[in-house]
Amino acid sequence: MEEMKKERLWNRNYIKVMTANFALFFAFYLLTPLLPLYLSEAFGAQKDTIGLVLSGYTVAALLMRPFSGFLVDSFPRKRVLMLCMAVYFAFFASYLVAGTLLMFTLIRTLHGSMKTMYCV
Repeated sequence: MEEMKKERLWNRNYIKVMTANFALFFAFYLLTPLLPLYLSEAFGAQKDTIGLVLSGYTVAALLMRPFSGFLVDSFPRKRVLMLCMAVYFAFFASYLVAGTLLMFTLIRTLHGSMKTMYCV
């Protein structure tokens, strides 16, 4: 009888994926409590405006969910994952150059759509 070779859980690919997910969610959860403070201090935004700006992330994520499933089923999953991860981190870095509240809102909304694409 042929013996099956046991595959280790903590292999190289698992560690890479775990590290990438840790970085992604660490960045997200680091921004979540800090963005309202930043928008208030840097742009003088009021609470209702801050709520609208931050909700763009969630709304974009909800709207992109049906399309993200289609994309990962239609194209190679690894390519979609890597492209969305690169774009996600590009949007993360682009918060530094957002000079206006409108630009910040656009970046935040696009950032939410990329997170949904990555997390499918």
